Amino acid sequence: MKIGIIGGSAAGLYSAILIKKKHPDFSVTLIEKNQKLGKKLAATGNGHCNLLNRKLSSSYYFDNPLVYSLLQKHTYSELEKTLNSLGIALISFGNLVYPMSYHAPSYAQHLHAIAESLGVEIVLEEKMLSYEATPSIKVKTDKKEYGFDKLVICTGGSSQKNLGSDGSLFDELSMHGYHISSLKPGLCPIRVNEKLKLLSGLRHKASVRAFSAGRLVYGESGEILFKDDGLSGIAVMNVSSYINHLKDPKNIEIRLDLFPSFEDLALRKLLLHSWSMDPKNFLKGILEKPLLEYILYFAHLNKKEVLNEEDVVLLAKALKNLPFHFKETYSFDSSQVTIGGIALTDIDASCHSKIEENAFFAGEVLDVDGICGGYNLAFALLSALEVSETI
Repeated sequence: MKIGIIGGSAAGLYSAILIKKKHPDFSVTLIEKNQKLGKKLAATGNGHCNLLNRKLSSSYYFDNPLVYSLLQKHTYSELEKTLNSLGIALISFGNLVYPMSYHAPSYAQHLHAIAESLGVEIVLEEKMLSYEATPSIKVKTDKKEYGFDKLVICTGGSSQKNLGSDGSLFDELSMHGYHISSLKPGLCPIRVNEKLKLLSGLRHKASVRAFSAGRLVYGESGEILFKDDGLSGIAVMNVSSYINHLKDPKNIEIRLDLFPSFEDLALRKLLLHSWSMDPKNFLKGILEKPLLEYILYFAHLNKKEVLNEEDVVLLAKALKNLPFHFKETYSFDSSQVTIGGIALTDIDASCHSKIEENAFFAGEVLDVDGICGGYNLAFALLSALEVSETI
């Protein structure tokens, strides 16, 4: 049996390794257009490679039905054991699971080495241009042609073109009759209408909430990074995915609670106490100067030399509910994952194509995406494991 795998993504590497491990007599060829395998994988998790999350649930994938089905069959424990069976040592911090090296480039190299040791044929710097499935598989790259019995497509989405994930194969897949769900950037910074250049580079822990037409879309706490034209940070990136999953977004507003550990009344009392002790200088101990100046400007208090009691109450309200008006999310180049992809109606619960008898899909090329926290790499492994058991 000859198996062709297109794309040296995390899903592609996992698929090659797991298929070859399960079927040592199979010929497995992995074709990648980049000079290295796992180029995007090597940059993930802020360079640390968050592989899994101990709290796996379809709710972290926007209630995706395929993820729900696969997690009924493959538990978190099985995913961890699968990696352990490959000699991959893991380390965890709370629910976040990493390779023991805590180093994404090393992990990508490790997977490459495992694939080679199992006898996977690795072809680099070749881009698939087209394929035929009649039902045997013929793959045409920019250098040669290949014949396979079965094909596993793991080419990712459209996020981070510089790392090879450019969505260029979706046109070819459309020609084969696959439906491509609308492609949008996920897990990316958010542009707002407010001018934030003076805050650029500043970080502050806060709670971020998104509202559409006054209805809460999603909220999360974490470190917020202010940019020239918007907001970033893990919590903001998760919010961006929830926004881009909306079917009918209207009047989207982002609100920050700069002191989420304090209830409204508690913060007001604290500020009033500090103000009563030192009305002229109490503000200096609250926030970094640029952010404080922005808050005072927003609350129309920036021209006052000394605040009165009523002003302090207004300031407390602003600190708990600072609004920004959504303009757009950043582009695919700044996104960590792609929303959309091969429609789930075109595959069965085993990631097997309903359109072509000998074609399978794994990873981000499918219409599956999760929030930050190891969920997207977990799906790469989850889908690859299912393909390896089905092929």
